[in-house]
Amino acid sequence: AEAAGELRRTVLDRLRQGEFEGCEALLDAMDDIYSLLVTIDFPDAMTGGLRRTTDQTRGILERTRGDLTMAIVQRRATPDS
Repeated sequence: AEAAGELRRTVLDRLRQGEFEGCEALLDAMDDIYSLLVTIDFPDAMTGGLRRTTDQTRGILERTRGDLTMAIVQRRATPDS
């Protein structure tokens, strides 16, 4: 689950450097992590707070999706891109 946070950092670093290539693949990997986490349906006492971690991962995923979308839209709107 912590991998999603690391992937977000990588996406943001690439966006800051203007390197858009590969960002969507990283977002897809984050989505895969989240999709796997939501399939684990055991009591919280058994999973050590996995439900909370899954919720946090969802937030990270959605923020990253929004950041990437805004960066792509801005890039398209800039005449010299």
